[in-house]
Amino acid sequence: MHGFITGVRDQFNAVIKCALSFTKRDWDFEDYPIRTWKIIDPHNDHLPYAAGLTNWQAMITQGESPEKAMIALKTHFEDAKKKGWTIRRPGTFHRLKVVFESGDNILRNEDLGYEFLDRIFGIKYVFFSDVTKLIDFESVESKEQTIGKIKESYGVDVTDIFDEPLWKILDRIKEQQGQAIQEKVT
Repeated sequence: MHGFITGVRDQFNAVIKCALSFTKRDWDFEDYPIRTWKIIDPHNDHLPYAAGLTNWQAMITQGESPEKAMIALKTHFEDAKKKGWTIRRPGTFHRLKVVFESGDNILRNEDLGYEFLDRIFGIKYVFFSDVTKLIDFESVESKEQTIGKIKESYGVDVTDIFDEPLWKILDRIKEQQGQAIQEKVT
């Protein structure tokens, strides 16, 4: 019964936000119906909360607390606007059109990628592609902490390529690991 009531409440808020959206032409994050919830998943104890825009499946994020999930959601929304996503009227249904990016570069180091994400962020199950960046996971820790953790774990400084796609970071790690192996042999 609780889920039903929550769903009705969320849809009521969506109708209100939709009606209010007709008072302006450009919508901000605060104009959307937003909800947070606790994730019940025994494999995901490091990001136990989620936040999302009601009726918009592509606008869901996770965090260590409801507040951090909400901050990540606002960042995701603002990034989507900057990238030129179609920003639809608040409260309306958004059909999710899934588009998979190329994975040619990331697949060169796929095993290292899974190990890396587990070691650095504690994430075991994830989809990544050639456009995946560390910023996609940055809500877990600060940029400086992440760079430090990579340097400690792999002996590689990624400060200059932190904002580049993950595959470039993995290439650098792989390259430096190869150099270290060659130095031991000679």
